[in-house]
Amino acid sequence: MAKFRKGDRVSIQGVISADYVHEGKIKVQVEPYHDIFVPQADIAMVRPDIIVGDTVWCPGRGTKHATVLATIEDHVWVSYGDGNYATWHAPQVQRIDLDAAPAEEPAIAPPCAAPDPQPEPVQAEVPDDAIDLDDLPF
Repeated sequence: MAKFRKGDRVSIQGVISADYVHEGKIKVQVEPYHDIFVPQADIAMVRPDIIVGDTVWCPGRGTKHATVLATIEDHVWVSYGDGNYATWHAPQVQRIDLDAAPAEEPAIAPPCAAPDPQPEPVQAEVPDDAIDLDDLPF
C-alpha cells in the first residue's frame, strides 16, 4: 500500500521568508522550489525561530512569560525576571507580544521544564511580652 494517496492532507515544511503579508497570504520558502504564497490559515507552526531577547511562554506552564537568554539546537534558556531560570524545549515555546493576550493553551500541551515555585516564607507574629529574655538558658 502506498504511503500517500489522492485526497490525503499533508504538511510541507518551509521557512517564512518575509514578514510581509498580502491579502492574508504570507511568503514561504520551500527548498529547493520557488517561494509560494500561502494563506496564513493553512500554515501550522512546526518550530518557531526563537532568538535571544524574545519574550516567550510555554503553554504547559500557564501564562507566565519569560525572556530568552540563550538558544542551542532545540532548547531555549529563559529568565522569568525574578531570579529564576529554566530550559524549555523550543518546539513547545511560543513567542508572545506583551501588549497582546497570550494565545489559548492547546488541549494537549506537554509541559516545559521549569523550576517548581518556592513557597513564600511564613513569619509568625509574636507579642513583645510573650518572651522573657531573662528566662532563656543562654
